[in-house]
Amino acid sequence: PSKPYHMATSQKFPIDLQVLIQENKNDLAMKEFYPKLRRQILYQLFAQELGLDAPQAITEEMCNALIIKGNKLYRHKVVRINYTTYDLRKEQDSINPRTRPDIITLSPDGCSHPFTYGRVIGIFHVNISFTGIGSIMPIDSKCIDCLWVS
Repeated sequence: PSKPYHMATSQKFPIDLQVLIQENKNDLAMKEFYPKLRRQILYQLFAQELGLDAPQAITEEMCNALIIKGNKLYRHKVVRINYTTYDLRKEQDSINPRTRPDIITLSPDGCSHPFTYGRVIGIFHVNISFTGIGSIMPIDSKCIDCLWVS
């Protein structure tokens, strides 16, 4: 496999963002969920182009130019991660929030510990468009894959 991961493309399990936020408003995992989601999507799209070092560098103006189509997330049950083993064989591992949710990643530069640990709460994609601001060109339609990690 040439891609670093595989996630389904189906839209069988839509989740309305407003309903999700309203039904879970007292859940700490939902605190600032929508603004964080928008900043993370924009960071994925424009970090290299704009030289951003963290999602917090995304401006409110950029967030306002992002449109999550239908205001929906599309849930998936599993994502498969492709990797190369120490002896150069291609392997695949899976993440499933119900059965295999724990992950480990390399920490960003400057962290005292070499690894960051997390638990995947959800796997989904969102369909977005971006109206464009300043020198940033508009995006008519794009699918963004996301892991919701605590």
